Amino acid sequence: MQNDTDDGTLAFELVALHALSTYEVVFWCIMYGTIAFLSVFGNSVIIYIILWRWGLNSVTNYFILNLSVGDLITGLLAIPFKFQAALFQEWYFPNFVCQLVPFIETVSLSISVFTLTGSAADRFRAVLFPDHSKMTLGVARLIVIFIWVFSIVGSYPYGIFHEVIELTLPDFSLTIRQCQPIYGDESWWKAYNIYLTIIQYFVPLIIVDGAYAVIAHKVWAAPPLVDLKSDPRAQQFEAAKRRVVKLLIIVVVVFTFCWLPLEVYLVLNELQPQINEWYYINVLYFCFHWLAMSNSCLNPIIYGIYNEKFQKEYKRLYFRLVYCGKYEGKGQPTDGDEMAIRSEATYDENTENAAQSNMMQSSLKVRRATSAHDYIASELGQD
Repeated sequence: MQNDTDDGTLAFELVALHALSTYEVVFWCIMYGTIAFLSVFGNSVIIYIILWRWGLNSVTNYFILNLSVGDLITGLLAIPFKFQAALFQEWYFPNFVCQLVPFIETVSLSISVFTLTGSAADRFRAVLFPDHSKMTLGVARLIVIFIWVFSIVGSYPYGIFHEVIELTLPDFSLTIRQCQPIYGDESWWKAYNIYLTIIQYFVPLIIVDGAYAVIAHKVWAAPPLVDLKSDPRAQQFEAAKRRVVKLLIIVVVVFTFCWLPLEVYLVLNELQPQINEWYYINVLYFCFHWLAMSNSCLNPIIYGIYNEKFQKEYKRLYFRLVYCGKYEGKGQPTDGDEMAIRSEATYDENTENAAQSNMMQSSLKVRRATSAHDYIASELGQD
């Protein structure tokens, strides 16, 4: 509760919340410091690989680069500043930072979420509609530009409606500074925050989860184009399918459950603000916020586990940094690994000539199978 005083400051009626012990403060500092470091380091590595090793020569690289930039900004600004303000309930930085941090935080989170959504939509289109023309690099650049513009415009109110205010504690003996939203119309501010929650989470949730669920079904249903189950290529293809489906499940679960608790809290905070009077609400907030912010450091880890191209680049960078030497490509995909995917789409020439009419009648089915094979190869870094 806040009350005006004669000197223009605000009298602040504290709500009794759980007081964090020294051990709890150290614990949360370690937890937030860990995800901030992993986010900055991991996404910096991804950006280096895309820009200086591979180049922006594919639509996928554009999306991965944009996602990494958004997550890097989150690790640099959103995580440390938001954690400090929530932990100490006091603002120690210059006034302009109070407007900059909420704005940058909202922009970076929007960029990350919208890029995930755009990438899921592009993969959905490539797998389900292989006959349509593929997205060009020019279109990918326009989508990235649109994501940035839309994120900046949609986040602008968070920059202009935050100010540093002075709060006088109940005994009027101490005045503290806090960075808080200052707005004229409370109903408008509530509607805006609910809009952000819907556009930043619930709409992308439907698109991302729906797209990857359909893709996983198509990948799982795609049969190997060699008929013999004893053929090693068929066995390797089945193993690759299981790996890609597992990857898609992880992406959906990580996106859904990292953000769900915080987004639900943000909605309740606007609709039922009395939840902030719960004794352990500050602890719950730390749990929800940490879980959401951890999403920014998980993508480089997922790439390293499931994508062989990134595994190779990680190893090369590790050898250069640790041994000051050049990585010679140990552990890179073998010809046999790539044949497990690519050779599935090849046919014996004599068989093709003998069954040319049948193949023409089922050409659409063959192309769809090939698109699923190409998607598997791309996700595992075997393209």
